Amino acid sequence: MALLPDISVLTTWLTLYAPVITVVYFILWAIYARTLHPLANIPGPFWPSISRTWLMWHHHKGDIEIVERVLHEKYGPILRIAPDEVVVADPKYIPQIYPIQKPLQKTDWYAPWRPQGLNSQPDLFTQTNEKAHSAYRKIVGGVYSFSSIAKNEPGMDAVLNLFMERLGGFADSKDAFDFGLWLEMYSFDNVGVALFGQAFGFLENSIDYRDYIRSVHLAMPFLTLLTVTPYYIRPFLLLVAVCIPRLLKAVLAIEDIKKSAIIETKSAMDRSLEVTGKRPDLLSQLLAIVQEKGEKVNYSHKEITSDMWVGIMAGADSTSITMRSVFYFLMKNPMKLIKVRAEIDAAFENGTLSSPVQYNQAASLPYLNAVVKETTRLFPAFSVSQPRYAPSQGIELCGKHIPAGYSIGLNPAVIQHDKGVFGADALEFQPERWLESEERTRAMDKAILGWGAGTRTCVGRPLALTQIYKVAAEVLHRFTFEMAHDQPWKTHNASFNVQTGVICKLKRRTMEVKWACPQGKLYTMKRFEECYGSQYRPPPCGTQGHMVIAASPVFGDQEVVVCTITSKLPKNGAEYFHINVLKDPPLYHRPEICLQQQVGQYCPSVLRKPSFVRLEPFEIRREMLLPVTSTTGAHLILTAESIDLMQTHAKRIWKSYRSSATPRAINPPPFRTLSALFRTLSAPPPRTLSAQTCEQELHQDQKQKWHLPTSTPAPYYRNILRVERKMRDLIDPSIKALTFRVDSEQWQTLRAEGEEIRRKYGIPPPF
Repeated sequence: MALLPDISVLTTWLTLYAPVITVVYFILWAIYARTLHPLANIPGPFWPSISRTWLMWHHHKGDIEIVERVLHEKYGPILRIAPDEVVVADPKYIPQIYPIQKPLQKTDWYAPWRPQGLNSQPDLFTQTNEKAHSAYRKIVGGVYSFSSIAKNEPGMDAVLNLFMERLGGFADSKDAFDFGLWLEMYSFDNVGVALFGQAFGFLENSIDYRDYIRSVHLAMPFLTLLTVTPYYIRPFLLLVAVCIPRLLKAVLAIEDIKKSAIIETKSAMDRSLEVTGKRPDLLSQLLAIVQEKGEKVNYSHKEITSDMWVGIMAGADSTSITMRSVFYFLMKNPMKLIKVRAEIDAAFENGTLSSPVQYNQAASLPYLNAVVKETTRLFPAFSVSQPRYAPSQGIELCGKHIPAGYSIGLNPAVIQHDKGVFGADALEFQPERWLESEERTRAMDKAILGWGAGTRTCVGRPLALTQIYKVAAEVLHRFTFEMAHDQPWKTHNASFNVQTGVICKLKRRTMEVKWACPQGKLYTMKRFEECYGSQYRPPPCGTQGHMVIAASPVFGDQEVVVCTITSKLPKNGAEYFHINVLKDPPLYHRPEICLQQQVGQYCPSVLRKPSFVRLEPFEIRREMLLPVTSTTGAHLILTAESIDLMQTHAKRIWKSYRSSATPRAINPPPFRTLSALFRTLSAPPPRTLSAQTCEQELHQDQKQKWHLPTSTPAPYYRNILRVERKMRDLIDPSIKALTFRVDSEQWQTLRAEGEEIRRKYGIPPPF
């Protein structure tokens, strides 16, 4: 009982004096930190110099790179961001902080990234022992190389094709959608292909597979907070997290990703059990390493699972950040968009690019390469400092001595905005800076830290770049896109600087007007509303045999018509006559209807899937059109310039024809193709061939070439010989009467205007 008063006195004393002691302690600590501490001479704000809570707060807010830029502007190139940590904003110190020879030791910043419960040695990213890291990289480094990733490109092509279909659906619906989210889904499926040999199913099922995206976005902010929390406080923070619902979700998300990595790894191991070493996916290659020399090099299934955890955790999120940035910066800089798109279009046209785009093809395009490099410079996916301990002898940074054992680092999102290296416009998106000279490019490359530096460069770089180049080239070639709102994106830097608000609208691109004519089949006049191309043949025979499904909007029926496709406006008589030779006579005095029917689907060398075009009667305005690769899409139209070019060719050929000795008969040599017939129009005939003989040969030839029924009446082919009348009709100035402006997407308006023009110029109805 005698002890009770003493305990009461002690409790009272603690209640009264403990706050005072705490305040006094912090005052003394602040005085020491600002005056006597070894880093006291490093400039910076007051609060970071006395407590890591400042650093924790800005990592929690997700704006650390923005704050650091502002503080460097105020305090200079070296900045104290914690009592024991310094960051530098000068790129010339990259080789000193991240050297290749005698690399500096990583700090305990990396410990929270290591998955708990897998009982494996640290992975490449979290390994702090440089000797162990070097040995580990020798074991698995080749698995992540460009040549290894290239073996998985066929699987990634399938993912890319499916992604194009999904984007096509959004383009057809004309609805705004979260482009940034779908880019991440695309990236996750590619990670599944590369790591495990099959896509996860994000795109196939339009879902967040196993809640990977949600889990990663919950886990990353909490893990980032742990990295800047003093190591002795981390266990208490984890205990507190269990009591706070939001933090508890993050902890559970980390556990979910770990379990998913275990499940996916085991499932892929089962698939690879009998074919280990033959499958191209990374897991199968790692399994082969385990079987061949696992015990010798201390590499087991546990390490594989740990590597797969890193791939799921970081592989897709980081890559999708760069993909979002590429498209966002291009949308905000339309002149750059036009320039890179022109380069890509030209590459498809000359065969440099094929579809699906291959990485080595896209990476060879200078301006696209500059766009990607400028994007990773201006907005690096990883936007926090990766600290190292100062060496035993200390280190000199920006004229300041940093003693041994203190943390030093550089933030890629800060140094890659350095105006001394990248120019006065370093804060602007200028891909041209990478094309000025090799000397400047080398200097800028040395200042890039987004992929790491020294011995710790990102092993996932080949996989990331492969995805980025492939999707950038395909999307830019097939679609136009714009932000669905006027607001800038929002970013949250949780080590990975994730963007939100990239809400876009897509439109299919169409190509310059191309030509098609029915080939080997004559039919009565119909106004075709839709034509679906379904067959491609590579050059030189690519212009022949394109199957077109023509749908009549009035009768609702469909018929298959074999058409001739030309890839450009006619350059000679043979190409020109190829357009209009197989037409019914009643069409010749209706050139506007003929033109409407002649416009058709361009079938480029990149086309592998059915395409769609809409034939719009009475419209003769031209737009820039590009290939479409789905069941909805482009409108094909002409301009007066195109018609003028047609008429120029027609007049020249007609003049040549009128000078012939036999104006009512064509006198070519024997021929086996239709184009051979018309190539003779402007050439001196070697002998006279009667119209009847020509007709018989042509009739027989077309039956063989185009599989016409034997009952096809020969008189139809007499129309081929009526060149003079046909030329008069095509030169008829009334064609220009059909030139008027109309939005290619307003189909109903187009019909109404067509009727009005028909009445105005007395054009008979087509049916």
